Amino acid sequence: MEGLITLDYETLHVPATPGEMGLVVHAFSAEPDSPEADALERMGAVHPVLSGRST
Repeated sequence: MEGLITLDYETLHVPATPGEMGLVVHAFSAEPDSPEADALERMGAVHPVLSGRST
């Protein structure tokens, strides 16, 4: 199955300390029990790093 999914996201800006680069972290999510949540679960099953389940 292919196609686009629409996800919610939040952006976290981590400020830099002197001499360091700051970070920008994007966290993506979907409503529980939605088609988007199902799509994220399927992607995680195919690629464990995407789901945070890597060893």
